[in-house]
Amino acid sequence: MENNGTTLITGASSGIGMHLAHEFAKHGHSLVLVAPVESELQRLQQELESEYGVSVRAIAKDLEKAEAAQEIFDEAGREVEILVNNAGHGQRGKFWEISLEEELSILRLNVEAVLRLTRLFLPVMVTAAMAKSSTPHPSRALNRDLGWRFTTPRKLSFFPSANRSRPSWMERA
Repeated sequence: MENNGTTLITGASSGIGMHLAHEFAKHGHSLVLVAPVESELQRLQQELESEYGVSVRAIAKDLEKAEAAQEIFDEAGREVEILVNNAGHGQRGKFWEISLEEELSILRLNVEAVLRLTRLFLPVMVTAAMAKSSTPHPSRALNRDLGWRFTTPRKLSFFPSANRSRPSWMERA
């Protein structure tokens, strides 16, 4: 099968992350799978390698730990072309009844880990994308919802997405 680049997926051992791993593998992407439980990752790794014939690396890390993002980048950073920040969790209940530690845990995984991973991987991904193409092209957009796109091969700029509506508070000004 043709290799369509390497995709790193966090939260890959279950739910949406596992389904995304299957989709990327089905389309010929090598995978780096990240989740906290090594045995679950190894099981998924074997399944994807045998079913789709792609290369899969499993990295067991707890993304709530500040050093985890750097450790993942040190192990796989130069080969990753697509980063899927999928790991996350939430809590049901009344805000005032949820412990502060649980709320901080949610922030560490859902916000801090995403920020750390993106800050580490994005510069390498942008450099690699620019090296592959000297012509700006719409398919080179990094995250259309955030409005990032290439304007020239050497510059990455931020533009508000055209399909985003203005918040209601801006209408009143």
